[in-house]
Amino acid sequence: MNSVSLLSHFPFSRLPAPGSRLPSVSSSPFFPLAFVFRYRYHLHRHRSHLSSSFLLISRENEKRLASPETKIAGFPGRPLRIPFLAASAACRMSTPARKRLMRDFKRLQQDPPAGISGAPQDNNIMLWNAVIFGPDDTPWDGGTFKLTLQFTEDYPNKPPTVRFVSRMFHPNIYADGSICLDILQNQWSPIYDVAAILTSIQSLLCDPNPNSPANSEAARMFSENKREYNRRVREIVEQSWTAD
Repeated sequence: MNSVSLLSHFPFSRLPAPGSRLPSVSSSPFFPLAFVFRYRYHLHRHRSHLSSSFLLISRENEKRLASPETKIAGFPGRPLRIPFLAASAACRMSTPARKRLMRDFKRLQQDPPAGISGAPQDNNIMLWNAVIFGPDDTPWDGGTFKLTLQFTEDYPNKPPTVRFVSRMFHPNIYADGSICLDILQNQWSPIYDVAAILTSIQSLLCDPNPNSPANSEAARMFSENKREYNRRVREIVEQSWTAD
């Protein structure tokens, strides 16, 4: 597949033109996560070389995205960076919860599980943005699902509040994006970190529990009409490509 045909299968809306200004992170906090993972996903799936112009990041954009910074992922030969906590600010974060979140973030960078990514919002380590890819060879395959994780100073003794920002259709996900998952409730343990949370949610997509429904319509459809359920899921996947 050449670069043109690959781009035609690149389901991410409003990709920047080569050399154009990138959206600001403050106005589009999920842009770096979703953009990088969509690129890496298709590169892996299609084993194709994108045109060098498509991967161009202007020097102006690179400088704007680079300070203060932490690298979450990279393009060939050039890292893509997003604003994060300046070192001086990080030094002031001495509470146990904040120290633990810094360790979680470092671990997520060094050994990222397949198909997930997460990072704190700029200057707020207690609020994270995350992206989960739908697992391969399932109705969720190709989906780019955005979430937020809100932590308190009780972390890791208490779980974060996790919500999908992307619209979802799933037996265990409420209309407001809240997730009915045992490790986020009565089965929580301080040993779970951000990577474990996101991996568990990714697994939940393909292995729902219709006996404990948060969405009764999805639960009934999953049990009684799997073909229609899968069709609805594919609609959600397509919407995830274009949703803000």
